[in-house]
Amino acid sequence: MRCIFVVKIELLELTDKIVKYKYIPENSDEYGIVSFDRVTGEKKIDKLVSGYSMNYPAHAFHRIKEYIENNNFQKKDVIAWY
Repeated sequence: MRCIFVVKIELLELTDKIVKYKYIPENSDEYGIVSFDRVTGEKKIDKLVSGYSMNYPAHAFHRIKEYIENNNFQKKDVIAWY
């Protein structure tokens, strides 16, 4: 049986230079923050949620990269994988 993993993301900041999202793994009370430099493409974890794998910010980064490519930034989104 496969497990489904979920991370929620919420937009915190959007400028010409940077996009920053809060990410919330599963049903955690804690959240992390990831940012993406829209000019250089540099990814950064500003705040990591302890006790969860790096898959959560990695999936957030992947979705944010899609937003940048499409120039369409969602205020909130849910990402699921297994």
